[in-house]
Amino acid sequence: MKYLPFAFAPLALAISFVAHAANDEPLNEIVVTASRSAQTAGVDTAYVQVITSEDIKSSGAQTVLDVLRRAAVIQIVDTSSNGSSPVIGMRGFGSNGSQNVLVLLDGRRFNNETDIGTVNLRNLNLIDIERIEIVNGSSGALFGAGAVGGVINIITKTATKNQLDVSISRGSYDTEKYRARGSARKGSWSIVINGDKETSDNYRDNNEFNSAFGQLRLAFEGQRFDSYVEVSKLNQNANLPGALNASEASQNRRQVRPGNANDFSNFDSTRLSIGSKLKLSEDWTFSIDSSQRQDDFKNFLGGPFTQTRDQLTFSPKLAGSLSFFNTKHRIIAGQDIENGRYNISSAFGTSTGKPTTNSAYLQITSPVSDRINLVTGYRYGRHRHNISNTPKVKDSVGAGSIGVFWAAANNTKLWVRADQNFRFAAIDEHTASASGQPLKTQTGESYELGIEHRYNQHVFNLQAYQLDLKNEIGFQPVLGFFCCNINFDPTRRQGLSASWNSNLTQKLNANLQLSIVDAQFTSGVFSGKRVPHVPKTALTGSITYRPLEKTTVGLESQYTGKKVADGDFDNDQRRAKAVFVHNLAITQGWKDFTVSLRMNNVLDQKYNLYTVEEAVAFGPPPFFPVTGTDLAFYPAAERNALLTLAYRFK
Repeated sequence: MKYLPFAFAPLALAISFVAHAANDEPLNEIVVTASRSAQTAGVDTAYVQVITSEDIKSSGAQTVLDVLRRAAVIQIVDTSSNGSSPVIGMRGFGSNGSQNVLVLLDGRRFNNETDIGTVNLRNLNLIDIERIEIVNGSSGALFGAGAVGGVINIITKTATKNQLDVSISRGSYDTEKYRARGSARKGSWSIVINGDKETSDNYRDNNEFNSAFGQLRLAFEGQRFDSYVEVSKLNQNANLPGALNASEASQNRRQVRPGNANDFSNFDSTRLSIGSKLKLSEDWTFSIDSSQRQDDFKNFLGGPFTQTRDQLTFSPKLAGSLSFFNTKHRIIAGQDIENGRYNISSAFGTSTGKPTTNSAYLQITSPVSDRINLVTGYRYGRHRHNISNTPKVKDSVGAGSIGVFWAAANNTKLWVRADQNFRFAAIDEHTASASGQPLKTQTGESYELGIEHRYNQHVFNLQAYQLDLKNEIGFQPVLGFFCCNINFDPTRRQGLSASWNSNLTQKLNANLQLSIVDAQFTSGVFSGKRVPHVPKTALTGSITYRPLEKTTVGLESQYTGKKVADGDFDNDQRRAKAVFVHNLAITQGWKDFTVSLRMNNVLDQKYNLYTVEEAVAFGPPPFFPVTGTDLAFYPAAERNALLTLAYRFK
């Protein structure tokens, strides 16, 4: 897709058609929180894919990653093969996806602002999730740093009654899971307790995994004042088998790579969140969210590696409406403050740092007519890094947005929007800079045109977009070795995404999603080359059948097209193969019992989770001489199953 106007052509025709079909009835409204404020969103929000708790239950998913993989716009890579360190990409981001997709938990930032560590979603209990909202596209003005490819907001349930859910799972590779969620409510007070324990040998040798997680959430909900406090603790240990070259993979896909038999990762994390919301008047509310997280890593990756991370966030927000020029305008204004401390120790030395980010934002939704809303926004952010043995980093950036949202008919919504975005480099990106100097701030501009149409039980969505980035931050290996972080030359991502969801009958639901992305360098030494690790085509589909009230059978298919191997900026290696995987889930309920069986990769395909270019040498890195580069692979598990028995105490 070389020319954006051609990408927009189908949407332009659709707009022309529905404009003639418009009538005077209002668009059906839904309630979302992707606008950073719970409100009724009729014509003023871009496309937000909402995955409900019922969707999650019928999917037979065991983890949040299982749920997210059903969305074609999301690409997930997990080299650990156990879900503990996933890289989540949207709209054409590969190995740097986790720094360009913002993940929120109940509207609070879940990403790492301090460093480039991945977002760990494995221990979120699916029973505790009310819904997941996926904002497909740039949202830099409203959500700030990292909201480049999209935003994923995971919203948990509040305690409405006294109950206890427990489950036991057993599956392939000696996998065992024990989970519990208890909730109680008395008057305005409620409490939720979550806990889980998991062990598994996993598919690969030297890939044993175990984790323990606990969470407590206490909340008060009054007529004018709400408040909560939440604390969680996670301990996670995993052995790491490493990548295999083609020869090693052909001999034994499950083996640990020679030289990686002692590699492991130990992770401890403690999180405390406190927040409150005050209803100032019928139109205005003021809220504050604050969280503190402390993470400790002890790894061995060819050598000892330790890291500590402390991160404090503070986010006050004011939301309401004002009337002027005989029109009521909705306003959201707030501030996001993030302070961190970071310490890393490895064979290459020790470095410490203190990153600080402070940004303020404002968004105004103004009705142009009964059917058209104009949404404008702006954010100004300042960022500072004090890093040992590295020049100090100080930068500021602004990002604006404007969008027009039109309820063209009672069942059709159209929008056109432009949004600026940015990302500050993390500490470990600065300290591993190829030039030895701090990296520049990544900035970008996104343009999008979309349509959503509902017809009886069918929902159609189509979007076209262009995303241009300057100084994109990423990792470029030197001779295939672990070095270095750089600012890329300008890149451009053009794409189409489409979806169709339908309740074909009362018992049968079908969902189909398509994503097409053309991600290229537009200038510089790699001009015209494809951005590594970005599939041009992704397709997901699912069918859910409910023959009885408490019986669900689901089949999902996920296709990921060929892509350039990670690190292959010259595009001269063979492409990573396309992957077509099918998963099956069966759920049966009886009174308060539920039995579910999930089988992944039912056709027993042999494929790879991740393909990367690496150096070929007379020994493992950093030994020399280097004789060239070749591909290395992280093999995915073959057919595997997990059986779960759950019971609800009321």
